[in-house]
Formats: sequence, structure tokens, C-alpha cells
Amino acid sequence: MGLTVRLVVLSLLLTPCAWAQGEESGEEEPVFLGDLLVTPKRVPGLAVSESRYPGNATVISESEISASGQRTMTELLNRLEGVQMIDSRGFGMGADSGLNLRGFVNSSRTNALVLVDGVRQNRITGDEVHWQAIPVEQVERIEVIRGGAGTIYGEGAFSGVVNVITKKGGVKPLQVEGSAEVGSYSHLRATSVVRGAQKRFSYSLGTTRQEEGGYRDRVLSRGTTVNLFTGFAVSPRTQLDLHLSNHQDTTNFAGGITRAQVEQDRKRAGSFPGLFDEHIDRVSLELTHGAGSGWTGVGNLFWSRWESDSLTTNRFATIASTKGVGLRASHEAAGRIWKATSVFGVDAADDKATTGNRTAAKSESNRVAAGLFIEETLDLFDRLGVTAGFRYDKSRYEEDLTFPAFAGTLRFSGSSPKGGLTYQVSDRMSLFASVARSFKAPNIDDLDAVLPPFNDATDLQPQEANHLEAGFRWNPVRWARIKLAGFGVHTKDEILFNPFTSANANFTTRRAGLELGLEGDLPWRGITTYGTYSLLKATFHKGAFTGYEIPATPRHKVTCGLHLPLTRGLSADLDTLWVGKQWRINDFNNQLPADIYGVVNLALNFQLPRRAKAYFKLLNLLDEEYETFPSSNGTVVSTGENPAPPRTFAAGVSWDF
Repeated sequence: MGLTVRLVVLSLLLTPCAWAQGEESGEEEPVFLGDLLVTPKRVPGLAVSESRYPGNATVISESEISASGQRTMTELLNRLEGVQMIDSRGFGMGADSGLNLRGFVNSSRTNALVLVDGVRQNRITGDEVHWQAIPVEQVERIEVIRGGAGTIYGEGAFSGVVNVITKKGGVKPLQVEGSAEVGSYSHLRATSVVRGAQKRFSYSLGTTRQEEGGYRDRVLSRGTTVNLFTGFAVSPRTQLDLHLSNHQDTTNFAGGITRAQVEQDRKRAGSFPGLFDEHIDRVSLELTHGAGSGWTGVGNLFWSRWESDSLTTNRFATIASTKGVGLRASHEAAGRIWKATSVFGVDAADDKATTGNRTAAKSESNRVAAGLFIEETLDLFDRLGVTAGFRYDKSRYEEDLTFPAFAGTLRFSGSSPKGGLTYQVSDRMSLFASVARSFKAPNIDDLDAVLPPFNDATDLQPQEANHLEAGFRWNPVRWARIKLAGFGVHTKDEILFNPFTSANANFTTRRAGLELGLEGDLPWRGITTYGTYSLLKATFHKGAFTGYEIPATPRHKVTCGLHLPLTRGLSADLDTLWVGKQWRINDFNNQLPADIYGVVNLALNFQLPRRAKAYFKLLNLLDEEYETFPSSNGTVVSTGENPAPPRTFAAGVSWDF
């Protein structure tokens, strides 16, 4: 551990050192790091720069995804401030990890809304996201919006939004991209993307195939993802886009083991190994029309179906389908010193989920939900931005549950207001502040115990969180960027599993934290660097656990990286992750501290002729023994240990022409 911490500190120290070298050199000053565009209003043409958004938003572009060298969405997101991924199933391959955004986490759930091409990925049953179905090689951009984002995005955006846009048409009639990778434990991964544009037609077809032997006994995974996009410009003002996606995978998992078993053999399978078989289909159709006089309209139809079969001591199936429509309109008007943007719309969805044994009685949940919203933004003197918005969501659940028996109708409603300010102090600095409320109704896993001996909780109330946030973005020199955000969240009726009653329950909680992000780019040497720091304190505010910290919410998290050219055509990348103090899952009394861990990855990149490159990676370079999902039963460390992979390697080649 000591060496890991030293390397983390060294990487952070390299950042200012590299910047200082740039100032002392006589080279031409590098180009200013420009803002990337974020699309929080969900209307084409209304993108705003990160510096004009009243909150901490991160945009990861296609070029940044490629340069990062990350193999999965979970690896990529884990680099960001305020984000932590936890491997809740112990696959050790980034599969079905939980997303902890600003300390909102509950097992495999996310409490953040995840969208791919406008279609919700969170399953109605338990808010899970199947990250294997989103291959990073097929992604064009990722937007992470932290905090209360429910005004535009709706009820599921409790702690924020992860908005994923897959690759669309290229700049030429035909572009071909591909990659092939092999690695430890029978790791194989191959991706191809063909895309292009010709006159009014654009297209993209991406395919990813992955096989994984797994470092633990009885772990094996095979999966395929296919994404198809077609776009047609009906007229200069009208665009029609169609997205189709299919994903299938089968994964054997080892199951959790005890601490004593971990010390004896980290590779061994647990008492309850099993299998998951997933099949996900997704379709969306979007029509955008610019009506003139500042008006734009967007209509979106979507459908998806997720079938999941699992086998441990018995067979268990979940079949979840959703269909819906979204209608949005915007209007822009401007004067000599002002610009006003209005967005309003309606969303409606019909969701259904059945859970249980396919040959026996199942629990069934049918949800009909709708939301109305409006948001106004006023920009004055091209410096001051004022945003105000309001949303109202309402849902009806028709429940027929079996553990225990419950049949009836549940109704939930909530509002999501928001206000925000941005002020452009100079070309290199902007300030922001916001206040927002987010709302989230219980899902079927919250209400239904599913498996005994857990108890039902059909009297749960919707979660409601009030968010406060303020910060700044600053480019102190043309080749460096700093952003800092401070936030506080007061949550009423947060839903967490109480291990002492064996049931989900509502809690009042509070969170406060800081998020720091650093970027540096030195084109005169090709050196780039980044660093993030997240500080979080998440506590229970009322009840028997008042003052105790919420489990699985690390107090500190640090990530940093350095890209260093070595010789012509050869470069190295060093990435580090350090996670500090936290308590184990279910440890409400804060008696079972989780391990503090640090992970270092190293990659060598070789530039090949004809826009191809080869690479070699050493993952977990220092062979750190750790787990990202520190579990317990609330009083002792039980069979919930899921050790992360040891030192592994991966080698591959990618091309683009």
C-alpha cells in the first residue's frame, strides 16, 4: 500500500512540474483548452459550453475516449470526480457494476439516470444498468451531469445523469474503425465500426464481441453487442434518426466468499456461484424539425426489452419492457444585450416487469408514468446566465407481488424545480451556483422482498433530495484547466436496505462534498495530464443511526494520469486510482471499515503506419489485493467478499481509415 500511495502522490506532483516546464521553455504557447459542449436541454442545436452550465458537468469526447485507453464504460467513468463504480457481482470484468454518483448508492442500483441515444437503461425492477451492453468503442460522447437534473430528464435523475451517444455518420462516405485485444485469463475483445455520410443520408454499424475467462474459478463470460444508426435529412430543417441495438451475453459468476477464504485463495468460488443470461433489445426513433422564427421541435419514440435469467440455488428470471414517447419544443429570442431560451415538453412511459421463476408464480409490476416540464434561460451581456425550471412527474403502479403476497395500486408524484446562475468573470474564468430538487419513486425491488428471509416494504415513500451547488472553472494559463465544485444534499426518505430489519426503509440523510478536476495539455512535448479529487461526507440525519456515515461512500477518492511521449511513435500512459476510508455495505453502525486501496495501470502505445496503433497494458501493476464492493451483513464480514483481479495484461491493435 505504501508504494501505491507514493505513486499516486508522484503522479499528482508530476502535473504542476510538467506545467512549470512549459512556462520556462521558449516554445510557442499552446492552444487554449476550449470548452466541450453539453446538451442538458435535450434539444439539438441548444448545446452549451461546460463553462456556461450552472453545475459540475463533464463531457468526454470521442477523441478523449480513444486517448484514454479505457476498455469499458465503468473504467472510463471511474476516472471522474464524484463518481465511483462498484463491482457488486464480483465478476471482475466491469460487468453490472453499481454507479455511485455523489454518494448515492444502494447495491447494484445507480440513483442516476443512464441514457443511451435517448433510451433509459435503468431497469424498472431495481434501477440496474447492464454496462456490458454499452461498449466504449461504439460511443461517440458521454455527458455526466451531477446533482439534481430532474427538471429536464425526469424522475430517474435523482443524483444526476449519464447521457451516452453512440457513433453516428462520419465525415466521409465510408469510414472503418476496428480493434482487437487479447489479455490475461482468456480475454478476447474485437470491435468494428463502419460509418459514413452521403448527401442527406448517414449511417453507422458497430459490432463488439467479448470473451472473458475470468480470474476466479467458475467465471466465464461471452457477449455480443450490435448498434445500428441511420439518419436522413428529410429537408434542410428536418432530421429523422433511427437507432437499433441488440445485446446478448452469458456470464458465469463465482459468488462471494468469506474473509478467511479470501486469505486462503482469492480465486476460489463461493457458496453460491451461478449464471446470468442477458438479452437486451432497444429501438428509438427521433424526429427533429426547425420550424423557423427560433422554434425547434423534437419527437422521440422508444421501446426496449430486457430479459435476464439467473441460476444459483434455483432459477430466477426478470423480464422488463418499456415503451414511451417524448415531445420537446424550444424557442430562442435575442436582443442587443440579451438572449432568451425556452424549453418545454412532456414525457410518457409504460413499463412492465415480471420477476420470479419462469415456471411458477411471478411478481409483476406495471408502471405508467408521465412528466411535464418547462425551463427558461436568460443570458445578459454575454456574461450572466440565469436559469429557472420546473417539472412535475406522476406515476401509477399496478402491483401483484408474491414475496409476500400484495396486490394493489400505488400512486406517486413529485416536483423537480431548479434555479441556476453562471457568471463569466473573464475569458478564462466562470462562476456557477444552483439549487434543485430531485424526486424518485420506489421500484419493484424496493417494494418486493423477492427472496426470503427479506421483508416487504410496500409502504415506502418516494425519495426527495434538495441539492445546493456552487463552484468555478478557471484556465489560469492557456494550457491548463481547473474546476472546483462544492455541494450539499439533504435527502428526505432515501431508500436503503436496513440489515437489522431485513427490509428496505426510508431514511433522512445529508451529504456534503467537494469535487476538484485538473487538466493540462502541453502540445510542445505532447504531454497531457489530469487529476481529480473527491471529498464526501454522507451521514444519516434522523433516527437510530443519526450521525453515522452511510456505507459504501468513500470519504476521499483520487485519480490521476500522465501521458508521456518517449520516442518517435512510442508513448506511455500512467493511470492511478486511490480510494480512501469507507464503511462496508450494510454497516450502519460504522464498525466494519473497508480496505483503503490504490490501483496503478501502465500502458505503452506504438504508433503504426496508416492510422493504426498497437498497445500493451499492465493493469493493477502493483498487484494490489482489493475489492470495490466491500460487503457485510451489518454486524460481521460475511460471504460478500468479491476480490478484484490481480495484475493482468492486455495487448491489442486498433485502426481507423
